[in-house]
Amino acid sequence: MKKLPYPAYLALFLGILGIISAGLLAGINILTAPAIKANEEKKLAEQLKVIEVESPKILEVELLENVQNAYEGLYSGKEVYVFNVQNKNQYLTIQTLVVITKEDGKILNISVGLPATNPPGIGGSFEGVKFGLIDATQEDYDSKFVEVTGATISSNSVKACVKLAFDQYKVIKEA
Repeated sequence: MKKLPYPAYLALFLGILGIISAGLLAGINILTAPAIKANEEKKLAEQLKVIEVESPKILEVELLENVQNAYEGLYSGKEVYVFNVQNKNQYLTIQTLVVITKEDGKILNISVGLPATNPPGIGGSFEGVKFGLIDATQEDYDSKFVEVTGATISSNSVKACVKLAFDQYKVIKEA
């Protein structure tokens, strides 16, 4: 039997090493995926508590891209929709819950969070910030929007989330 040339030997070795590495990564992904999903669901449940929506129920509607979920519930006695929207900028992913009244399409509450997959310590400045959007409508939210100083890129991601929430609201109202 003829001995393999050295470059072929290295290529074979690297190919086998790549297959083993891919298998290990796939196995680790299978093991960690449920924990990551549970953490995301826990964070979403905490966010839903923060925005004080009573009895949120998942809406069975076709969702636009980057709208993760749509709910209906009650907020201060008013019927509302809650949209869980994500926007990715070059640094992180912004997750925004927007509470919009069913009747007149006004924002009653907004909560900005960051998925667990983002780097720790980024985005804490958004906790409790409403961006000047309470009672804003689809027609005037852009002019009412107040950016967080020093977080222009992330503020713009929140604005994109609000626009997408209004787009989803419009789809539901037209259905």
